[in-house]
Amino acid sequence: MTLEIRGAEPIDFEASEDSFVAKGASGTSFDVDLTEGEWGDYDEGSDVALSMMEPTFEWGRATTGGKKKKGGKRK
Repeated sequence: MTLEIRGAEPIDFEASEDSFVAKGASGTSFDVDLTEGEWGDYDEGSDVALSMMEPTFEWGRATTGGKKKKGGKRK
């Protein structure tokens, strides 16, 4: 998820939905339900086991993608 926020500093985030759709390596879509804190399935098209356990959310400042910041050095 990417948010662009101007004129405010986000200080907290709480995910309110326990489900979303994910796409496997084969292109198959999977309904991910985290109501029990974890999810697992199998992507037959790519022969890969899929799982998500104990997801966490964390705030971070977006990078500038290598652009030079005012007063900073190019990375």
